[in-house]
Amino acid sequence: MFIIGIALSMVSVNFSGDPRQTLKTEAEHLSLLLQQARDDAITSGAAMAWRSESNVHAFFQMDAKGQWQAMQNDEHFRARQWPPHVALTSMRINGVKAGPNEALVFSPSGFNLPFTMTLALNDARVAMSGDALGRIRIE
Repeated sequence: MFIIGIALSMVSVNFSGDPRQTLKTEAEHLSLLLQQARDDAITSGAAMAWRSESNVHAFFQMDAKGQWQAMQNDEHFRARQWPPHVALTSMRINGVKAGPNEALVFSPSGFNLPFTMTLALNDARVAMSGDALGRIRIE
């Protein structure tokens, strides 16, 4: 967790006003968080999920009753605002367009539905994809 924290802080430093660099930095940050959520789901034995709503994205964990609970008090998985004017413009889970507020779920088994998503800032776009084993690519 300490190494992930250091990596996240380094990735979040942005020296340029270039929208593509801002999106790339945000995608790298999100990629690390999603990979950590996958790993935590496996080690804890409890499903985790990520969801984006308008200008905020957040992580959730399934409790013993099968209900999703926001991870509000977790330093890494707390709700975060997207940087100004950054938006999640599309997301597909297992090849199907995700509906509004649909969650990307990480199973304790380690096998997850593949996904693609696009982040946008002005005219710049960055695509991310994740496979069933949790490997994430930024394009």
